[in-house]
This record gives sequence, structure tokens and C-alpha cells, in this order.
Amino acid sequence: MNGTATITVSVGSWDEERVVEADDQHAVARATYTTELTGDLQGTSTATLLLSYVRGTADDPHSLEGPYVGYEQLTGTLDGRTGTFVLALRGAHTGGVARTEAEVVADSGTGGLAGISGTGGYAAGGATYTMRLDYRIGD
Repeated sequence: MNGTATITVSVGSWDEERVVEADDQHAVARATYTTELTGDLQGTSTATLLLSYVRGTADDPHSLEGPYVGYEQLTGTLDGRTGTFVLALRGAHTGGVARTEAEVVADSGTGGLAGISGTGGYAAGGATYTMRLDYRIGD
């Protein structure tokens, strides 16, 4: 089964800490956040990112810029199938927008989502944004 899911993502929580910093602009941080998912995928997710800030100031988090990588576990129902799967995330935060490419981690699907594969992405400029996921479930 192939499909394209349009998912509305609403961030519920965001917890971030600097792991190491050279100065106010240059730092490595770790963030964990949760979301609610509606649209073609109904459910929730939890993600952890590693971020490398190269511009901006900690006093104005929206000004921070730099690349990031991470993983997000989604739990929910997609196309009538319920289960979980993990997305590998890679992107950059610039100009107040996080632009992210996502790929389903091979063999990460469980339950009715076992065997899922696919890619997608989003541009998040606020706490609610739209993600696109092109997916395949099964052979």
C-alpha cells in the first residue's frame, strides 16, 4: 500500500539544554519535544534532536541558527493501521524556520505499521505546522 499523508503537527512541549558552548552564539544543544498529530496520521510523537548553533543569541531563541539531526517516534493510526515507527530527522533552523527532511528508519514499524518505509519533510515556523510523508506499507 502506497500513500501520501498530510499531517498537522502541534508541538505540546519543548525541553532544551545546552550540552557545551563556546560562547552565546556557538553551542551544541539537546532538545526533546512532544507533539499531537492530526490529519492523515492521528496520534502523538516524541522526538530528540542534537542542534549545533552557529548564529543568534540564547536570549532570543528564535534568532538561533544552525543544523540539527535527531529521531522521532510516532504512535498512531495511518490509513486505518495502528502502530509506531521512527523517523530519522535532518535539517537546519534559519530565519526562524526549521526545515526538516525525514526518513522512516528501516524495520522501525510495529503493529499495523510494521514494514512501513518512506520519506517526507516540513518547514516549521511556529508551534503548529504541516508535515508531508510519502509512505509504503507492506511488500
